Amino acid sequence: MKITPLEIKRQQFKKVMRGYDPVEVDTFLDMLSTEMEDLVRANRELTDRVLGLETQLSDYKNMEKTLQQTLMQAQETSGKSI
Repeated sequence: MKITPLEIKRQQFKKVMRGYDPVEVDTFLDMLSTEMEDLVRANRELTDRVLGLETQLSDYKNMEKTLQQTLMQAQETSGKSI
């Protein structure tokens, strides 16, 4: 079950005799929703960073493959010309 910061902020509780202090509950829910918003934002930023690094790694792997192929061709060419 996924819960969003907005759902936390909008959560309402029944009022009963000898229940919890509504102000205290609301304050806690506000703190919780703010913390969750920060975590969601940080998670999104880290996910974006991972995607960027994966793309960069893929590019480097392609360059490495190209360099290896070029090196092998150069070695083959130098071996044939002797």
